[in-house]
Amino acid sequence: MNGPDGNPEISLATSSDSHRLADIFHAAVHAIDPGLYSEAAQEAWAPTPPDYPMWQSRMQAEDQRCTFVARIAGEIVAFMEYLPPGSPANPAPHTGCGYIDCTYTHPDYQGKGIAGTLYRHLEAHAQKQKTKFLKVDASKAAEAFFVRRGFTAGQENRIIRCGQTLTNVAMHKALQA
Repeated sequence: MNGPDGNPEISLATSSDSHRLADIFHAAVHAIDPGLYSEAAQEAWAPTPPDYPMWQSRMQAEDQRCTFVARIAGEIVAFMEYLPPGSPANPAPHTGCGYIDCTYTHPDYQGKGIAGTLYRHLEAHAQKQKTKFLKVDASKAAEAFFVRRGFTAGQENRIIRCGQTLTNVAMHKALQA
């Protein structure tokens, strides 16, 4: 269902949503312009078929992860993950720094403001938790999205996965008190 204002309904995912999240992740990565990430890099990032057991385990982890999902007509079409300060899975080095771990929208729903709605929800949640900073390691495809939301780009990271070099950009944002 959509919210009362026509925007997608935002809620927390449950472990029963893991299969759909894996499918969205896979579809979104494989829809990225091959000029940004080659088909081989996309396959290294999101192997075919999706790793459903890994996504099930991820959703059942005791790491304080908040996986926010956007639903349209009851179907999950996008998700964004938040790891609060103190989460054992949070790679952010600062006290008071939350981490955005995933931001994926199914290709059929991209460009419709859904990820922006998810981000506003996540930021409001982080502020209620008194998070002082947000960090994200944004893909080349997501960097502009985060810049538009006030994030500052830092160092470029290189990750080797299945013989492919994947790059992303470390980005951060101070939150209002």
